Amino acid sequence: KEEQAKKERIELAQKELANTSDKLKREIAELEKTKKRLLRKKSEITIKYTYKFTLTMEDEGVLTIDNNAGYPTIKQIFSNIEEQGGQENIIENIKNTMNENGVLIDNIYFEKNGNKTPPYKGKINLVYY
Repeated sequence: KEEQAKKERIELAQKELANTSDKLKREIAELEKTKKRLLRKKSEITIKYTYKFTLTMEDEGVLTIDNNAGYPTIKQIFSNIEEQGGQENIIENIKNTMNENGVLIDNIYFEKNGNKTPPYKGKINLVYY
């Protein structure tokens, strides 16, 4: 009798362990799904650009565009700045392009300002537009 009761207790404990194991496996699978979803969200950045215009010579200069997503710095050289409406007008035109379309330079697509984009993982750190 004692042996039978002991055997039944062991079988019951084994069933409980199996149920607990299945429950833990389901919880782990759910946590993995949540982790993947969070990593996908974290792996995208809302891209923002900053603009800096530097005069190099009389009526010439360089516009530098940086971003927060690790994409290469964009540089564009300008001459006849006054004929183009001045630095402010040049920057405003480029901002409009970046806000409305983004731009493709050297096979790198710079998303339009405010869009979500994965961080840049390439090796290029400077492009000329």
